Amino acid sequence: MAIKNPILRIGDGIQYPEYQQQVIELQDKLKKAGVLAANVPSDGRFDTRTEDAVKRLQQYNELYVDGIVYPETWAVLNRTSPTPPQRYPLLRLGDGIDSPQLQNNVKTLQDLLKKQGMLSQNEPSDGRFDSKIELAVKRFQQSQGLLVDGIVGENTWSALESKICRSLSALQQASWFF
Repeated sequence: MAIKNPILRIGDGIQYPEYQQQVIELQDKLKKAGVLAANVPSDGRFDTRTEDAVKRLQQYNELYVDGIVYPETWAVLNRTSPTPPQRYPLLRLGDGIDSPQLQNNVKTLQDLLKKQGMLSQNEPSDGRFDSKIELAVKRFQQSQGLLVDGIVGENTWSALESKICRSLSALQQASWFF
């Protein structure tokens, strides 16, 4: 009899095939939580992509970030109340390249990075999250005192949007006096 929510870590389902079904469940829940790309197969192999997704989930939920699925991580994944929908999805290196459904979101990101001076205006907004975009995201995150990981999550989106809003507000206030 399999344990419902066992402690899982990298290698489970690969080195320990008896955990494959639980790793598949984990991968499905990580996708539902938006921290594992939908196009990543739920194959029951706790590999580095799965570990990275677990770490993102732990980070966003202020848990100890180690990539190991303990009861606290399962509790977050098993929440019965839905999490509020995010305005934008989590974006990372490779998105928009192999995942065309994310291209519009990456284009929005590219446009916001240009407005912040983190990307050249000549850089095309092609919807491909490549290494140039990742570097621009890291520069922006560093400039805002955010975690510098090159991943665009809720905090990075919020900072980008609030910075744009503050800039627009300052322009409006300045034009009020002219």
